Amino acid sequence: MVTKSALEAGVEHALSRLDEFEHLEEDWDSYGAPPIDKAMLEEARKVLKASRDNPELNGLAGLEFYPYPSPTGGVALEYEFQGRELRLKLYPDSNDRVAFRVLKSMPEKYDYEQFPYRLAELRSHFRWLSGGR
Repeated sequence: MVTKSALEAGVEHALSRLDEFEHLEEDWDSYGAPPIDKAMLEEARKVLKASRDNPELNGLAGLEFYPYPSPTGGVALEYEFQGRELRLKLYPDSNDRVAFRVLKSMPEKYDYEQFPYRLAELRSHFRWLSGGR
């Protein structure tokens, strides 16, 4: 019997949460939020699958991550490990493309460093999250 790692199980749970976001209707937050954009959901799925396959994250005891819907029609993915926070915010831009932000915070800081997001650069962000292990 093959058992799943905590990371694999966490990714499966997060992917199922994204499936739930697909059913959010107009005004899901009671403040007029639009439904979650399908392109944002697909990009979030790519990020989660990249998380599952990333050696920097595999085996990190205490790693927490979860997706949440954004009132802009996007999706945010938040990862936490030993006081470090990595947030990937995926949201539609005015040309119906995926716009991104990467926010990093460390325990000794109260502000975030912001970076442009590129799927190909996720590994370096995950390495930062893991403390460079």
